[in-house]
Amino acid sequence: MNHILREQVAQFEENADKVLAGNLISSLMLVSLIYPAVSARSALFWLLLQVMFNTVRLFMSLHHRRRVLQTEEQIRFRYRHHLLMTVISGLIWGLSAFIIFPEHSSEYQLLYLLVMVGYVASALSLSNLLPLAYPLLMLILVICIAPRLAALDQPYSTRLIIIILLFAIMMLIVVARAFRIQYVESISLKLELHQQAYQDVLTRLFNRRYFMERLKEEWFRSIRNEQPISIILLDLDHFKRLNDRYGHQKGDECLVEIAAAMAQTVNRVGDFVARIGGEEFVMVLPSTSQQAAAGLAERVRERIASIGFTHQGERFSVTVSMGIASVVPPVGSDCERLFNMADLALYQAKENGRDRYEIADLSDWVTPETKPETA
Repeated sequence: MNHILREQVAQFEENADKVLAGNLISSLMLVSLIYPAVSARSALFWLLLQVMFNTVRLFMSLHHRRRVLQTEEQIRFRYRHHLLMTVISGLIWGLSAFIIFPEHSSEYQLLYLLVMVGYVASALSLSNLLPLAYPLLMLILVICIAPRLAALDQPYSTRLIIIILLFAIMMLIVVARAFRIQYVESISLKLELHQQAYQDVLTRLFNRRYFMERLKEEWFRSIRNEQPISIILLDLDHFKRLNDRYGHQKGDECLVEIAAAMAQTVNRVGDFVARIGGEEFVMVLPSTSQQAAAGLAERVRERIASIGFTHQGERFSVTVSMGIASVVPPVGSDCERLFNMADLALYQAKENGRDRYEIADLSDWVTPETKPETA
């Protein structure tokens, strides 16, 4: 997945209201300054066009903002959508050169160009969040405005066109490039810090912090969509005994290999695996029924049991016990209870002989009492 592009799209959508406000303020400023030199009907038409387009654009961005970017296809689709919106916005601004351009007054022409320069400068910080958006915006404006100035057939027209072209080149090559380099570097640093904060150092799986935050997100999404959510809590059997017999280094090697096996088993969009304790893992499965979760748990159990470990010529295997909890969460419910019920089911699997899974009974949403630890 292109994480940098994902972050760029997400940040662009977070600033959708600023895009709307900036466009409307610039539009109102332009019309108010040149109003005496243009047709009232033309000015009202162009202003109404801006309001309608930016309102639709805002609602579409807010709609996208509520949907988490999870796949490469979603990221690419949303990127192309926002790129198209930027092109349309540039065309509307470019049309101003044909709809409300004050062709009979050099004074108002100067005011028009000053507002356009201000709009281009203000659009830098937002349009430049997306690759190609700002260059496309600049290109459209230059293509629309330069011919309009040339058609004036005034002595200063050529000089204005040259100034506009030089300004566009400066903004694209110097300012935009420097801004994008700094911006992409900041995103890369942010992603790196995010990875360090949410990744288990040993297994490279997600850690407990990520699990708790993401579980809440998936829980509320399941409530909204009225879909089931399942979690599988997994604990290695007799891991303390394994560490004592073969050493902690071999124990860490077992954890890494088992974590890799679990990660390879979970491959649906939205599913994830996290390490939440020494030898304890959890699998979060949105839109997954109890039956499907049980089938996955059995495959994981068999796969882990089939892994052959070797220490100084001695071969051994590792078994796991699992607790499964599945529910269609009702409004107002708490995801912590789902975790507690899976923990209770895991405890029952340990009590019933290990190397197995048990399914939690969710008919009574009562937090299980504190129970003794079982190795």
